[in-house]
Amino acid sequence: MNEAGSIRPRDRLIKQSEQTFAISKTNKHYGHILVVDDEPLICGMLKSGLEACDYKVSVANNGLEALYFMTDHDFDMLLMDVRMPVMDGLTATQFIRKCEQGEHLALAEQQKLAQSLHSRRVGTRIPIVAVTGNIGDQKILLRAGADEYITKPFNLSTIYEVVGQFCGEPWKSPVLRSVVNR
Repeated sequence: MNEAGSIRPRDRLIKQSEQTFAISKTNKHYGHILVVDDEPLICGMLKSGLEACDYKVSVANNGLEALYFMTDHDFDMLLMDVRMPVMDGLTATQFIRKCEQGEHLALAEQQKLAQSLHSRRVGTRIPIVAVTGNIGDQKILLRAGADEYITKPFNLSTIYEVVGQFCGEPWKSPVLRSVVNR
């Protein structure tokens, strides 16, 4: 309050932001996102940034681990790195799309995994956002079944924009905007 007893615009904005944030915290979460990346620093940044916006986040270290996670959990979208050991993001994306489309029997390797994933995902299409350091990968990623792609290096506002397309946009609250824009 100022000397005249009225609320200053800055204080009004803070109070409004606190109320918006309190309302958003009453929601369970805006979406369950699986982050798939072999770089712990990137996983940590994405996990903390997305959780700050009330998304639920799980982390897998490679494509194969992501496939196993998907047999046990429901996710609203995947943020999938392209180049990883064990199973890369392209292979994992193609595997997921085949299972969703009922073409899981064509997957000779990992037949049991393919059957489990098929029975959980058949007839659905989970949004997959590929994350790549190679700008030339875009056509390959989209042909493989990715719905969108983000190139590295990226910032959290880019992540929020893309995630918001698929899971809603809690980051548009004044509190979170002020944090993102710093």
